[in-house]
Amino acid sequence: MIPYLRRRQNIKIYTNGVEICSLLGEAGLSVYCLGGALLPRSMAFVGEDAINVARSVYFDDLFFSCGGFDNHTVTDYSESEAQLRRVLLQQSNHKYLLCDSSKVGKTFHYIICRDKDLTEIIS
Repeated sequence: MIPYLRRRQNIKIYTNGVEICSLLGEAGLSVYCLGGALLPRSMAFVGEDAINVARSVYFDDLFFSCGGFDNHTVTDYSESEAQLRRVLLQQSNHKYLLCDSSKVGKTFHYIICRDKDLTEIIS
């Protein structure tokens, strides 16, 4: 997504990913980190602090990923990341799932949403 975002001007980007935050900053984009507790495995911020920031912002477009997509259901292996994504989905007008073929047909324990809740799936 970052190469596409570099072409955009006058947008604010929120993320909970450490690497994404860094790359967006290096690209000169206006980036905000949701903050919270760091999950070392995914290098993502989660928890109540991140959720509180997410609840205080309206998002035009949400682009997010998952652990698995099967039977019309988007799932993840991390309870805290799934919880944050559910809040972000509630706060967003357009919802885009970024899902490569390695995630299709996989199911994890924590449900994020159903495909009917999405604007589009980008694969």
